[in-house]
Amino acid sequence: MNISIIGYSDRVKKFYLKNKRLNILKIIRKREVNENIYTKNLNDLLESEIILISLSSKKTSFYLRELIKLKFKGQIIIETPSVSILNYYTYFFNKNIIVLEELIFDDLILKIRRILKKE
Repeated sequence: MNISIIGYSDRVKKFYLKNKRLNILKIIRKREVNENIYTKNLNDLLESEIILISLSSKKTSFYLRELIKLKFKGQIIIETPSVSILNYYTYFFNKNIIVLEELIFDDLILKIRRILKKE
């Protein structure tokens, strides 16, 4: 599963970067880092199957608008948005948006996603 991440918090470091099952392509990060995985350019994330957004509601809204403009074809997973943001974007965004609080790549969650994909 190819995934890119928008945001670089303690949660991202703890749950996603240490997870060996994830193939993280890129992470958007504001600070300069001399590693190939980090970028400031949203276009670098468009080849991913999944983009995970791990930001505040205001920043989540900004990046969702940008992904709509760029016609991102994959799936978007939002960790903790407000319900109003979710309702707005599920109306305008013609794709799956999954909202989860924590541990989105836990074994149980991955099994549930596989089952739902088959149905």
